[in-house]
Amino acid sequence: DVEIGAANDIAANVVIAGMAADNPLKPPNDDEDDDRKPSLFESDLFQQLMVVINVAASVYSALMAALLSLFVPQHCCPSNTVDDYGICRDPITNADISSNVTFTACTFNENFDWSTANGFNKYVLVINFITLFMMIAVFIVEVWRENFLIVCLDIDKKKIDGHLKEVEFQKKKQNGEGLRWGRLRNSLLWHNRVYYYTYLIATVLWLVNFISSAVLVFRFYYLDGRTGTVFFTNNLLLLNRFIKGFGVASNALSLEQGISFYFGKQVCFNKIDPDYKNKYDKDGNKVV
Repeated sequence: DVEIGAANDIAANVVIAGMAADNPLKPPNDDEDDDRKPSLFESDLFQQLMVVINVAASVYSALMAALLSLFVPQHCCPSNTVDDYGICRDPITNADISSNVTFTACTFNENFDWSTANGFNKYVLVINFITLFMMIAVFIVEVWRENFLIVCLDIDKKKIDGHLKEVEFQKKKQNGEGLRWGRLRNSLLWHNRVYYYTYLIATVLWLVNFISSAVLVFRFYYLDGRTGTVFFTNNLLLLNRFIKGFGVASNALSLEQGISFYFGKQVCFNKIDPDYKNKYDKDGNKVV
């Protein structure tokens, strides 16, 4: 009987140990990473490819939305007349002969001709190019930040969006002084801050460009229905992107999160990349 009882106790202990191993209520160890090999669509290479494709489409949209004075159809006076803010004048008498001439659609070269442009045309053209350069600056900062997120952080659908801030960045060092991954956290906050203010400046410039270009093409050089169609279509190409981008930049800064822009839906990098952990210690120093 004693031997049977001992055998039963051993069997019971084995069963209990197995149940404990499978217990879903077991506290997770946040320092342990999922050993599952990421699929192609979860790899850093695929994420970087998505960024390149998105940026290429965005640069085209930026060209169309920024250089409105060049790409929006406008009317031009005949070559034997003088253009005075869209009014065709006789070169000798300076009389308005607009009603006696046939307007033609300006070519790209005519819209870009600095020598024949008046003061307001030159102002709008300069604003167009400043806006374009600022939009490109946004894309550069965006890609720079996105590459930082891809290389240093990772996406774990099993964890909440705030896991990085509320768990990984809040753990104390082994000696109890300060927080771990402080350098990485400061780098994330810095990227978010630069991203937000770059978007803010670009948005203000885009609004100034929109209003200035609208006055030019609708007040002085309106051609026909194509003017309005192209003007608003070109701006709509970039409007949705700016609304989404500014929202991502604002939320990322206020929530201190690694929210990504380059995915179909809003995705948050919510944990430290395992490869980064293998290269750097918790103080941010490179592992030799």
